[in-house]
Amino acid sequence: MKFLLTGLLSICLSFSMANAQIRNVPTEVKSTIHLQFPNAKHIDYSDYLAYYQVKFINNDSATTVIITNKGKIKATSVSMKYDDLPSAVKDGFKKSKYADWKVKDVARYYQPDQPMQYEINASGESFLSKKNLFFSRDGQLLSDKQVL
Repeated sequence: MKFLLTGLLSICLSFSMANAQIRNVPTEVKSTIHLQFPNAKHIDYSDYLAYYQVKFINNDSATTVIITNKGKIKATSVSMKYDDLPSAVKDGFKKSKYADWKVKDVARYYQPDQPMQYEINASGESFLSKKNLFFSRDGQLLSDKQVL
């Protein structure tokens, strides 16, 4: 009985540790987030070893930042409403082969030294039909990435 309880306790601890941060968030990461987003609230850091994914609310918008361990921002995604998309982007989506898909989320997507893009997360009829669609400001579909 004692061995059974010890085994169960070990398994429970293993599962709870799997979701824990492996290491402390580097000062460079925290500093960059606080400098670039001084109004950020409810900050959540997820460690992916080579980079961090940081999610927070900034000026009432859900924001996600991909940032290196050294504090260099690689990408930023800021949620927005479909109705707030530029007309050209909405027209591009309506003319695309995904026009009949359901829009789940919409965001402005920034990468350093790249033009801003608009991301539309859409799903088709099949549960496997999920895509992240990236559009330019003028409504051109730049890429469609499968989502699992």
